[in-house]
Amino acid sequence: METQNTVDMQSSGEPVAERIMEAGQMSTLSPVPTRLINLHRATGIPPTVKVLNGEVTKERELAVAGGTYSDIWLGTWLGEEKVGMPTFILAHFY
Repeated sequence: METQNTVDMQSSGEPVAERIMEAGQMSTLSPVPTRLINLHRATGIPPTVKVLNGEVTKERELAVAGGTYSDIWLGTWLGEEKVGMPTFILAHFY
């Protein structure tokens, strides 16, 4: 019921899902990751805190795509959701 209320409030224009997502990402309590995944799936709201240290794990040792300035790596967010992780390529130009 809580999730449906959140979805309804989000649909009516209140940014409640973003606030819950941010508070959940800042929490260290155990059931929070599962609730964040469920909230994301119900609302489509991505993580609001852009530093995902400890939340995303890299799945492969090689990038799946690359370009001049960045590579794309496959990962898993909170052990469940597949994600693509863009990373900047740091190079020294002399």
